[in-house]
Amino acid sequence: MAREVNKKKKKSSSSKPASGSSNAKVGINPDIVAVSIIAIGIWVAISMISPDSTGILGSATNGLFLGLFGALGYLWCGAMIFCACHYIVKKDAKKYKKKYIMSAFLMMFLGALWHIIDGVEAKGGLLATLWNEGLNANGGGLIGGIIGHLVKSFASDGSIVIIGAIVLILFICVFNISIGKI
Repeated sequence: MAREVNKKKKKSSSSKPASGSSNAKVGINPDIVAVSIIAIGIWVAISMISPDSTGILGSATNGLFLGLFGALGYLWCGAMIFCACHYIVKKDAKKYKKKYIMSAFLMMFLGALWHIIDGVEAKGGLLATLWNEGLNANGGGLIGGIIGHLVKSFASDGSIVIIGAIVLILFICVFNISIGKI
């Protein structure tokens, strides 16, 4: 009979750990993350519009966003704020995770499209040229320029059509719209 009691104790001890135990998972509240992203997005927007008002870190942020994304760096802060607000309203990050990732790709391919339309040509080193042109808000910055140059190297004259189609497809996926209903 003593053995049966010991078996019951062992079975009950193998169930889920108590909330106070060291094995319990502790996560960050997703609302806190979303509010933090909104705050960062607003701060980045201020840094993009008026880099002097946010100090040396704001000037560095301005340079980083322009260098990476060119003129579309101004839209990235809006995309950050939009996605975080969308999450707060919908409360289902797992369901919308793909949309948030596709939103980032949409922004990158918009940069590539802008880069090809703007006609930025590499003078000297490709990466340095893309970064410097991005700092001047020309083209799609480093990221859009790399994507644009890759597509342009395979489909010279058709690159606008290819990237335009990719942008349209991503736009349809992100915003869940149908061309026929427009």
